[in-house]
Amino acid sequence: MPALPSCLLEPLWDQFAALLPTRPEFAVSHPLGCHRRRIPDRTVFEHAVLALVHGFGYERISTPG
Repeated sequence: MPALPSCLLEPLWDQFAALLPTRPEFAVSHPLGCHRRRIPDRTVFEHAVLALVHGFGYERISTPG
């Protein structure tokens, strides 16, 4: 269940995403050539909104894996 209805979440995401810089999927500057994918910005945004709306700590809203 989403923290906010999509009619509220989508405009927030659109405004928030406009402020974010574009980043590569992998960190090319990592000294070991880090091949671990970055967590998508949208996922981080949704978890942050969920924590703000419900007051949960990160451990309670994190997704496995």
